[in-house]
Amino acid sequence: MIKTTPPAILFWFCIYLFATGVVGLMCYNCASTKAFSECESDVAELKKGVHSKFAVNCSAYANLTHSYCSIETHRANGQVKAIIRECGDGEFSFKTTTPGFSKMRHLNGRTNVTICSYVDNTMVCASLCNASDMCNYLPSSADTGSLKRSASAILFLVWLDVYLLPIIK
Repeated sequence: MIKTTPPAILFWFCIYLFATGVVGLMCYNCASTKAFSECESDVAELKKGVHSKFAVNCSAYANLTHSYCSIETHRANGQVKAIIRECGDGEFSFKTTTPGFSKMRHLNGRTNVTICSYVDNTMVCASLCNASDMCNYLPSSADTGSLKRSASAILFLVWLDVYLLPIIK
């Protein structure tokens, strides 16, 4: 005889995963023209990942043909003059057809490589990524939301194997 509790637990666990899960690519979305702004250097806020006040779901932007997280920085004399973190489709505040920026056409969202150009006494660096949520923080940052969901899924599979399957058999 099958107890009613395990299916109820399964139901609520699925609701939990759905409620805590994120559909679509999540990115940081902020910009500033001031050195040491929150967008540039508020590490505590940026480490919050999908729970950051800067977090946005890129699937909410219907105008994007391809969703990427991007980061673009403009530096002059060693100071950040502008920083832009956003959901994008590969377009930046500069045109890649402008002399000096032509190598920026090689940016690829799957590789998360940063490319820089020095034009008019300003260093402009940009990168695209879409391999993981919040990838426009630092190239090595992990999406803690995805890690938590993965751990929950593994624990659920262990629970199924140890508790539910023996009851059904």
